[in-house]
Amino acid sequence: MALLADDASPHTKKGETIADGQFIQIIDYDGDIVADVDAWMKKQKLADVGFNYNVITILGSQSSGKSSLMNALFNCQFQVMDHVHGHSQTTKGVWLGRDGLGAGAAAPCLVVDVEGIDSRERGEDRQTFEYRSALFALALTDCLCVNVWYHSLGNFTASGYGLLKTVMEVNLDLFAQERNTPRTLLLFAVRDWAEVMTPLEIVREKIAREYVERIWREIKKPPAFENSSPYDLFDFEVFGFAHKFMNPEQFERDVAALRELWQKSLRPPSYSRHVPADGFARYATSIWEVIKKQEQLNIPNQKEMLAIYRCQEIKASVLSSLGAAVAATNAMVQRGQMDETAFSQWLRDVASKALAEYLEHASRYQSEVCQRVKADLLEGIVSAVQPVVDCLLSHVRDSIANAFLDKLTSSFTAAAGDATRTLAGRPVLDAWANYNDASSELLRDAQERFLAAAGACSANLADGSHLSFATDLVLDGMTRMLTKDVASVREKQQAQLVALLQKTCDDELVGVADSLASRDFTPQQFWGICRAKTAAAGADCVTRFSRASKGLSVSRREGERKDGNGDDGDMMTDFEIQCRVLALTQLRKQIESIVANLHILILDRFQTFFSYDDEDQPRQWEALSSEQLHKIFVHAKEQALVLLPTFACMRLHPLSVATPTLFPPAASEAPKGAASSPASSSVFFATSPLSEAEKEELSVLPRNFFSELLDDLHTQAIHQKALRQMQQMCRDAQLLQQGRTRVSWRSVPLWGWLILLALGWNELTAVLSFVTGNWIFFPVLLLALAAAAAALLTGNAQVALASLQHCLLLAKTVAVPLAKQVLVAALSAVDGASASPPRQGREVCVRGRSPPKASEDLQRPADLPPRSDAEGGKAAVSLQPRQASPQQDDATK
Repeated sequence: MALLADDASPHTKKGETIADGQFIQIIDYDGDIVADVDAWMKKQKLADVGFNYNVITILGSQSSGKSSLMNALFNCQFQVMDHVHGHSQTTKGVWLGRDGLGAGAAAPCLVVDVEGIDSRERGEDRQTFEYRSALFALALTDCLCVNVWYHSLGNFTASGYGLLKTVMEVNLDLFAQERNTPRTLLLFAVRDWAEVMTPLEIVREKIAREYVERIWREIKKPPAFENSSPYDLFDFEVFGFAHKFMNPEQFERDVAALRELWQKSLRPPSYSRHVPADGFARYATSIWEVIKKQEQLNIPNQKEMLAIYRCQEIKASVLSSLGAAVAATNAMVQRGQMDETAFSQWLRDVASKALAEYLEHASRYQSEVCQRVKADLLEGIVSAVQPVVDCLLSHVRDSIANAFLDKLTSSFTAAAGDATRTLAGRPVLDAWANYNDASSELLRDAQERFLAAAGACSANLADGSHLSFATDLVLDGMTRMLTKDVASVREKQQAQLVALLQKTCDDELVGVADSLASRDFTPQQFWGICRAKTAAAGADCVTRFSRASKGLSVSRREGERKDGNGDDGDMMTDFEIQCRVLALTQLRKQIESIVANLHILILDRFQTFFSYDDEDQPRQWEALSSEQLHKIFVHAKEQALVLLPTFACMRLHPLSVATPTLFPPAASEAPKGAASSPASSSVFFATSPLSEAEKEELSVLPRNFFSELLDDLHTQAIHQKALRQMQQMCRDAQLLQQGRTRVSWRSVPLWGWLILLALGWNELTAVLSFVTGNWIFFPVLLLALAAAAAALLTGNAQVALASLQHCLLLAKTVAVPLAKQVLVAALSAVDGASASPPRQGREVCVRGRSPPKASEDLQRPADLPPRSDAEGGKAAVSLQPRQASPQQDDATK
């Protein structure tokens, strides 16, 4: 783009072109035609295009980016403002150029760039030129582009309201007698707009309602147009553009979009004014001369426009004088030195002073304009003071938020999971059930306190004016802050509720492993019990905690709570599913704890079958043969190791969390026969993969719920560990059997007992005489006989006999090691006596027996090792370990 140099003259010599002739000034700053438009069009090869061209004119405020927009849209080279030197008037008069789109354009386009309105350089003389240029543009153009800033919408001058009114009035005057005249395209280019601020459709409706339609109602219309609308004379379009410097990429995209729209649909097929290109120069020149000579059309509403200008100028001066006072007050508010009451008094004084200063000068102009600008002044005061109010209300917001959080926290302290605990004097379940209502009440109270403080910041002036401020943003921010606090406390309470639900489920699942050592245990029965207990735990949680869950749920809309049209049914269903999921999760943890001690449970179950008979009586291993012991061991081992496949995984398929029984509707009757019917095993041990519907329904469960409880390596380790201990228990039983074989009195035949009785009659009578004649042993004998008789009479003979056997076994266990020690000591003494010199004296013969043999002639026991000479003549005695019998090896396999 070409930039206006520092020494550029405000006037251009007649016939002079700039930038290689692509654009030219046709009307100078003084309103004179200074260029040969016909020669310029011939040079641009436009004179022979006939009606196949278009004209577009742009109007708008000074320095609003009109030339920049035309340069970007049509690839022109109009002069633009040099931002290095600040704001200044760049485009002066009227400039004409052509598009630089080349072969890409369907038809050439003439671009008319008009001097900006509301220029400081022209001062109060600007209205005449603005009126003439608007009339000139309407007479020539197909499309009148009104360039307006987004933030100026709502302003009178900056938005071009007066200019648009002039355009519409002039359009009526020019074409009142030509009802078939094609409609002019009125295109509003909204600059510095973004979708995040206001949707373009809303901007379009605002411009149509508050500008086009409102002006149409205000202007005086000829009788022929009384029932017409502005859209009978104009085609209306609004297009938004991003900020050219802040968002250049989006600006280029917006320009490209409008260029494409212009080429495809907005551009008329031919020049709508029906003037051929070779006559355009003469037509434009004659139009301007006619407009310049009609002095009565200079300023239709001169007094009103003057009043608007002066009142706006006075208003701007008054507002600029408020800056120092507002800054000082803002500093006091930030330091916390001013409350709402003091601020309201300050605002009343400042606003009253500003109004008095304004009315002192503005009351000399039109009353209607003065009052309208006065309202704008009050709005300006409010806008200038709004940051101070926001700062003041921020302190109020923080104070209210802290008090709110303290009260909410003190009312709902964290519960430890015990339903008997209280929160602020109320039972914990009742407090939870009332959480939404209580928190909503606290929130309403906080909002009311904030609105009261915001209302205290307003001021009533002496003339009846009322100054109030927008507090929605601060209030919304405080509401969001308090809502987060409510949600944070709710999450903590919900965590306590979940902990209480988990504890309840754990209590319901107590004893789930009690049946593992039972003789009638089956995997189907066990998992049936697990399913039943889990379903019962979920149902119990729903019954006991549904009110608490409903109270801690996310608040519904106020209307739904009042009308009863909320989603209570859906909330209850979600809570029921949550309870069942929690129960299943706790079941998984219980099963994992069982698996962690599975080898102990396997040994307990093995001992149930191995150490006790079917009537739960202790087995008498001395009375059983090796073959019977082997069968008992194999059976007990099989029964014990059945726990390994039982706990390989969670055998709960099919499973549904949508039903109270945890069965899908089609299998809801399965639990009745699951524990007794073998056919039900397919229900508990189905290995088919989950369907997509089941996966979706069970996705609420933990991801590892159906994962393996025991992998192959873990299973093998438990199996080997338990098997070693089972084998050891079997060896202990075999030892008891072998002891029975050596010392049991049952192995003595009847004739042996008769011989023993005959040979030991004297000894027996001597013992009986000693016992009956001794005052200590005789009562003991009588008590033993009485206990034996009582056992026989009460039918507990077996128990008594078993107890006696255990006592004898205990005595044997103690006596055998003692006897071995005595034997070793005796042999050592014999060996020592043989080594000493023989005693002198006569030999004694007892009862005709021969004298004892020398110690060397004594026969050593076969199980003792030979005596070593290196031991100094002392015999070394050792006991060889006993080898396991073949029967024992067979039984432990």
